[in-house]
Amino acid sequence: MSFEHSEFVHLHTHSEYSFLDGAIRIDDLVQKAAEQKAPATALTDHGGLFGALEFYKKSMNAGIKPILGFEAYVAPRGRKERSKDRYHLILLAESNKGWENIMKLSSVGYTEGFYYKPRIDYEVLREYSEGIIATSACIGGEIAQGILRGERETALNSIDTYLDIFGADNFFIELQDHGMDDEHIVMEQLIDMAGEKGVPLIVANDAHYLTKEDADPHDVLLCMQTNARYTEENRFRFPTEEFYVKDPEEMRELFPDIPEAMTNTVRIAERCSVDPFHKPKLPSTGIPESYSDEGAYLKDLAYTGAEQIYGELTPTIEERLDFELDIIISMGFPGYFLIVRDFLLWADKHGIMRGCRGSAAGSLVGRCIGITNVDPLKYDLIFERFLNPERISMPDVDADIADSERGRVIQYCVDKYGSEAVSQIINFGRMKAKNAVKDVARVMGIPPTDSQMLSNMVSESTISESIDKNGELKDLLQKNSLYDKVFAYAQKLEGLARQPGMHAGGVIIAPGDIPQWSPVYKQAAEGTMPMTQFDMGFVEDTGLIKMDILGLRTLSVIQETVNLIKDFHGVEIDIWNDIVDGDEKTYAEIFHTGETVEIFQFESPGMRKHLKKLRATSIEDLIAMTSLFRPGPMENIDSFIRRKHGKEKIEYPHPMLKSILDVTYGIIVYQEQVMRIAQQMGQFTLGQADILRKAMGKKKLDVMEEMKKDFLKGAENQKIDLKKAEAVWDLMAKFAKYGFNKAHACVYAHVSYQAAYLKAHYPCEYMAAVMTSRLGDQKKFVSATEEARRLGIEVLPPNINVSTPNCSVQNGKISIGLRAIANVGKASTAIVEEREKRGGYQDLFDLCCRVNLHDVSKKALESLVWAGAMDCFGEHRSTLCNTISIAVDYGKKQQEESASGQTNLFGESTAALPVPAVQHLDEWEHFDLLNKEKEVMNFYVSGHPLEHFKDEIRGFSTMDFSEETVARLRHKQSVLAGGVITGVKKFNSRKDGSPMAFMSFEDLVGEGELFFPPKMYELHSHLCNAEEMVLVRGTVEKEHVQEDSVDKIKCKIVANKVMPLDEARTAITKAVRIHITTSGLERTHLEEILETCKKHGGGCIVLIHLHTGDGNEYVIRTKNLLVSSSRTCCAALRKLAAVDDVVLSQRTK
Repeated sequence: MSFEHSEFVHLHTHSEYSFLDGAIRIDDLVQKAAEQKAPATALTDHGGLFGALEFYKKSMNAGIKPILGFEAYVAPRGRKERSKDRYHLILLAESNKGWENIMKLSSVGYTEGFYYKPRIDYEVLREYSEGIIATSACIGGEIAQGILRGERETALNSIDTYLDIFGADNFFIELQDHGMDDEHIVMEQLIDMAGEKGVPLIVANDAHYLTKEDADPHDVLLCMQTNARYTEENRFRFPTEEFYVKDPEEMRELFPDIPEAMTNTVRIAERCSVDPFHKPKLPSTGIPESYSDEGAYLKDLAYTGAEQIYGELTPTIEERLDFELDIIISMGFPGYFLIVRDFLLWADKHGIMRGCRGSAAGSLVGRCIGITNVDPLKYDLIFERFLNPERISMPDVDADIADSERGRVIQYCVDKYGSEAVSQIINFGRMKAKNAVKDVARVMGIPPTDSQMLSNMVSESTISESIDKNGELKDLLQKNSLYDKVFAYAQKLEGLARQPGMHAGGVIIAPGDIPQWSPVYKQAAEGTMPMTQFDMGFVEDTGLIKMDILGLRTLSVIQETVNLIKDFHGVEIDIWNDIVDGDEKTYAEIFHTGETVEIFQFESPGMRKHLKKLRATSIEDLIAMTSLFRPGPMENIDSFIRRKHGKEKIEYPHPMLKSILDVTYGIIVYQEQVMRIAQQMGQFTLGQADILRKAMGKKKLDVMEEMKKDFLKGAENQKIDLKKAEAVWDLMAKFAKYGFNKAHACVYAHVSYQAAYLKAHYPCEYMAAVMTSRLGDQKKFVSATEEARRLGIEVLPPNINVSTPNCSVQNGKISIGLRAIANVGKASTAIVEEREKRGGYQDLFDLCCRVNLHDVSKKALESLVWAGAMDCFGEHRSTLCNTISIAVDYGKKQQEESASGQTNLFGESTAALPVPAVQHLDEWEHFDLLNKEKEVMNFYVSGHPLEHFKDEIRGFSTMDFSEETVARLRHKQSVLAGGVITGVKKFNSRKDGSPMAFMSFEDLVGEGELFFPPKMYELHSHLCNAEEMVLVRGTVEKEHVQEDSVDKIKCKIVANKVMPLDEARTAITKAVRIHITTSGLERTHLEEILETCKKHGGGCIVLIHLHTGDGNEYVIRTKNLLVSSSRTCCAALRKLAAVDDVVLSQRTK
């Protein structure tokens, strides 16, 4: 096509997808092109095409022609040579073939040529040059660099090379003028060489930011990239402020004497025409020769499976199967179902626990061919919610795999379809508001404490909203010009793509090499799998089909539990056939009591509270609860519970809806119920009902208005009162906004029920499996360990002669796995395998003689000692640690002798080396020993340094650092907390230089931070030491952060009072609370309590807490009885038969 009234087209632009180098958002680039009345614009990010499809779509929508390409790094010594030498080269796709080649070249840069940057070379350029227009790029280009080195002939040879690769009409020399001396040096020679070689010229501006005013924020972005401070003199920076998207008039003023170079940009744009979008393409799984096509094979599988599941097929089942099969086959998706079935059945065959979440559970075909596990007929799940014949879209089966085995399933797909045809899908980490402020503050040299303070003041999802809604922040920015600048820069950078990452579940399986449809990106680390450069929002537009293969930790827990049950009980459990709804023990001991810690979906405090009230009796109740326990529908939970127990009348919006809403006691809970109502009252097809459901959920008012007319007409046809029909419509619209997908809830409720069944019947095996699943998350591992102990399960420390790599079961106790110890990892496998072959280890020397010391390093041995895993050898840990180097040297020598063949007929060494003497040392101080355990295990094995002060902490603290408690605390809430200081960082105040301190602080269940402001530090600096155990009063400061893409809450206490814990019992105890139960209580029991209190008299009043059988509690204050708060007194009281608990208290009421 040709353009009218065109003067210039930008052919060299860098968006945010030139990570931490480009600062132009795609929307802004397209808008700028429209403002400049540009007929076309190119996107040429460094090395990649990450933003190409977003750019293409948005440009086309704006009536601007998109030119797709990238700025390549060319390695003159070859892409496989590890050298930093590289030149820039702009590559633009002229045709669809050129687009395919550009995708291949970008892919090669990441998969074959990555060394600091994704590099290509002449070899691959020659192979994939067809359909590509190239330009010589900036002064980092090969020709310009030759000129700058004074090597004119080399520069001319480079021109010849590119002409030979691309052809005379497809290579252009690019001129730039950003006010740099080097550009002026090369420009005249570039023009001269272009004339000599007959190469056309173009002009370009190397745009990295949108406007000239964006130069400073872009400079801050470069500091982030290079980890530099803004004030550093010798850091990397752009030399001028001219790297923006200039107007055609500005470009003409820069190059007044070469108008043809302006015009040539338009000629190139006219030549470029690419369509990157394709219809869906699937590989074949291979079908038996007896079937004519995939549809016929799928139909046979479905009917065969249905007969196995249901026996005799009723007309209802046949009708549903035929309906689904007709839609699947007519849409061309049999291959999709067969691919998913194939890798899921492979998982089944190899003992890998798997499932299928989401709307796919509504497919009877999916159930019958083995993709899904729940019965869509039993639970009234709707196929059209999954695949709607009236709204054509790709099927979306979300396959859940035990997360510990997900890699094996993906590797199976790689092996079956080829490594070039399988990849994962990229996603982009972006600069969220809080992090943008923190990053900019760091670059601007603001201390970490102040940086954190500024970040904490970002209270909304965007910086702009935070400033508008936070008066304190607005005032601060008006008073402090540096902070104001930080927020101004952060706003400019907020939301930009920061780095590529990997999508949690998306996997592409293509019918050929993926770069035919999408370029691929590969992280630099060895063994990582390629990813598409296009993210979830765009990758399917290319014709590639996305499979969702997601890792689910709960399935790993169930799988490990089932394996442990088989190993230790000889019982094999098929979770979908052997664990059936209605198990009394599961409901009574788990769901009715809220004992759902470590039960998927049901472990939050709020959920557990509702479960106790609900007293679920079926999986339908559990499905409803998981659907209701979300913002919006949560307000209906109490009504749902009252209706279930007959305490509230069940009412239906209309009698004809009873059959739809009876499972939820008249309350609309599910999207499927909205669809059924539309079908029954509005006479919609389920396909139309799904369109309505989606319109209501997304508040598409125009669509809803039209469909409302159809709904009311359908009601009128059935003689339904118009006002009642409108009331039902309003109810549907209200609930559709929050309604949950029942198919998804149904699947996960079953998984949760299975987990609860295992916890109820096999608690030891279940909690061992949970602990194994938490090995990668130290905090959650500790939490799981505490839950096991709370359930009365003894948790044994790691033992090199007993423990396996994972947590296991030993005589009804849990043995912590060796993998729980830091630095051990794969060494655990080597240790256990050798032990299983030849028996337990006698001592450290025996261990070092027998294991492969390449696998079991000195660091691993030290960590094993610190964790207490070698206590079985009968030596102090200090002695063992001191002996490691000697034992390793001894082991190496013994292994060398064995390898040299110096053995007798029985395989024994003929020259056994004498075991070196061991220097026996005194054991470490108890606190040091515990700290070493904590360092390698993240929790204490042999006790807790605060064990001695349990009474004080429990009695006086108003909070602890458990996740549940921290979540409930209010920001700025006053609290009292007891714990131990484990680390101290001292700073000086920027205001007046006064010293203050940040301290890591730990209680019996978790950890947080303490902050002593200057006045507190001045008074109590003697307590600011590691190992100091203190009781602190202060205010809570909470910060929401993201760690490994998981939202977490950090908790800090700003102290205003503090005292040593060893003084607290005497100083602040006012009462001793004695808890007793009325059941079985006799007069003699009370007399024993009285006598014990008299024996240990003191200054504290006695409060008796009487707990009755009906759950009530009465507090009785004794008269004329004062008791001691001493440990001796508390211990004596706890020994009494009637006493359930003894608690110290500051309060006397």
